[in-house]
Amino acid sequence: MDSERLAVYNWMTTEVLIADAEESVLSAAKKMASKNVGCVVIVKNEKPVGIFTERDILERVVVAQKDYLCTKIGDVMTSNIVTINSQKSYTLACEIVRKNNIRHLPVVDDHGKLVGIISIKDLSGYLKRDK
Repeated sequence: MDSERLAVYNWMTTEVLIADAEESVLSAAKKMASKNVGCVVIVKNEKPVGIFTERDILERVVVAQKDYLCTKIGDVMTSNIVTINSQKSYTLACEIVRKNNIRHLPVVDDHGKLVGIISIKDLSGYLKRDK
């Protein structure tokens, strides 16, 4: 299989749902529900600085009994996010997802700017295509 076909940019989603760290959990959750996605990426100067996922809602808001109306996603997002360059391989993306136990991997360009996202669903779709 040629390495060009295995590049992350061939498997990522380019329409990434983004949010501001000052948005409420409710606002972010409504965005996620309206687009049927499991996360929003928080960006600053076009670069990802955080990610807020369904798991964050469950663990950091519901279980922690925080008020979803006034809690800002910046206070409950994952800020030590892992990203991957769009030129890297599908195999590396799989390794990163597995090693870090994550479901969403923001994709960046050579300047660190957000250009897409690759999810566990995208990665499993690749495996299904080649069978």
